[in-house]
Amino acid sequence: MSTRQTTRPFHTSKPEPEVYTNGVVTPTPVTYKLESRTRIVNSKKKITFGGKGKGPGKFKGLTKVVVSRYNEIFVADGGNRRIQVFGMNGTFLRLFPAAVPGVTAKMMYPTDVTIDGKGNVWVVGFVVDSKRREKCVLVKYNKEGQPALNSANLLPCTYKYLVSATFDAVNNKVIVAADTDIYIFSPDDSLYDRRFKSLKLAKCVTSDKEGNIITAEGVGVHVYNHHTGRLLFRILWKAKGMGIDYPQGVYRDSLGNIIIGSVAHRVDMYRYNGTYVRTVVEVRLPWDIAVGPDGQLVVTTRKTKNLVTIFPRHTLMP
Repeated sequence: MSTRQTTRPFHTSKPEPEVYTNGVVTPTPVTYKLESRTRIVNSKKKITFGGKGKGPGKFKGLTKVVVSRYNEIFVADGGNRRIQVFGMNGTFLRLFPAAVPGVTAKMMYPTDVTIDGKGNVWVVGFVVDSKRREKCVLVKYNKEGQPALNSANLLPCTYKYLVSATFDAVNNKVIVAADTDIYIFSPDDSLYDRRFKSLKLAKCVTSDKEGNIITAEGVGVHVYNHHTGRLLFRILWKAKGMGIDYPQGVYRDSLGNIIIGSVAHRVDMYRYNGTYVRTVVEVRLPWDIAVGPDGQLVVTTRKTKNLVTIFPRHTLMP
């Protein structure tokens, strides 16, 4: 599989409809009853939810996922142009439209989602205007799903389906990977502080407990210094006999292990020095991975399934 993906995870041949109330987008989150934390923590079975569709709890080309400190799963539902939120037992909780302020009242196709230290939700994706022109954007939403700033951040990009984001808790920054550009934003500002170049096309981004930036590029994973952008080292670069096969999702757990989703239909664990530990789970075409605060592994799958699977804590920490 080429890192320069040509298949589209969701359909964009038609310009998106515009949602106006006196000329302004006014997203209204849909809310459902929350589940208890007891049920979240004590789940010991694999849970799968989703499937293709437009209704609440269904997806149309889901992309990336993040888990909040409160064990809520946020899923970027790209084709339906919204963010959906679920409990750790797969219960649908609420959703909000991916409205883009300051861009002619458009809705974006979200490709990734992350959450900052104050609980604000940051979403990256792209918009399509009436002339079929596409622009990548970053939007900050408050906890209620309303745009928190008056305008969106427009980012130049070519491979719009691969734009990704993460929150660096060590440095209190939002990190965005768009093509070979890595942008670093302050959560309280609408402009990026700085940017640097990755070596190859970055398909996903995360950070470690030292604040270093980790990207999946080509058939390997690169680690960059947060402040200078200097490449610290490469890990898993054509690792002999391990068959990494183009990582699709990358995450560093609390123990310092690197968790990688592979197009070889599995999720693998490696030490930070690149030493293979084990295959965590086998899952067809994993697209993104996240880990909950209690150690649950969350995996999204792409193509026609549009599924999210929650694996219990002992999957990562037997």
